[in-house]
Amino acid sequence: MLNLRNASPEIFDHASLIPDMIGHERKVEDMTKKDQTSKAAPQFLRRREASAYLESRYGAPCSMQHLAKLAVHGGGPVFRKFGRYPVYEPADLDGWAECRLSGPMDFTSGNEQKKEESPKEQM
Repeated sequence: MLNLRNASPEIFDHASLIPDMIGHERKVEDMTKKDQTSKAAPQFLRRREASAYLESRYGAPCSMQHLAKLAVHGGGPVFRKFGRYPVYEPADLDGWAECRLSGPMDFTSGNEQKKEESPKEQM
């Protein structure tokens, strides 16, 4: 048995074999191959992190209180519950934010017509 009190850190840094529960040894590479082939787990963000993500990625402020309000009234990004905590996937936040973005604009009022097309000037 390995005495961990007097063990040097090199034992853990260069270990290539890990004993499993029945005493057999298997290589670390075999275990990591299985993990690499499995589907990557999604990353979830809590509401505070989701708010910071939206602000840093899109430059528009979206407070965690606003996300909470949208979760109650609707119209916000899709979220899931981890126990009692709402969590958001970055892909869902991106989709929601991109739906809220307008197309490119060259004037501030969407209802305004360009001057050369206005009916008053054509008369």
